[in-house]
Amino acid sequence: MKRPDCVDEMPPHTQMVYETLAKQSVMTQAELLDATRLPFRVVRDAISDLHDANVIEEDIYSHGRRRLYRPKTAETRTADERVASV
Repeated sequence: MKRPDCVDEMPPHTQMVYETLAKQSVMTQAELLDATRLPFRVVRDAISDLHDANVIEEDIYSHGRRRLYRPKTAETRTADERVASV
């Protein structure tokens, strides 16, 4: 999967979180913490920045207790942008 151009302009820790997600496909925040060895707040902010940039998606399970993150494909990002512009 090609990395979106907007990720290149983000801080290094955010790029690291994205790359880790891209390699693993789907991860929880706890798994991202373990894999990147970054502090909780840094990973949380990186997830927020990536979500705001529309390059990852979040699935919520177990009544909001478990969140899974995955990178969006180029097709999904394009479809989401079309819906947002309507």
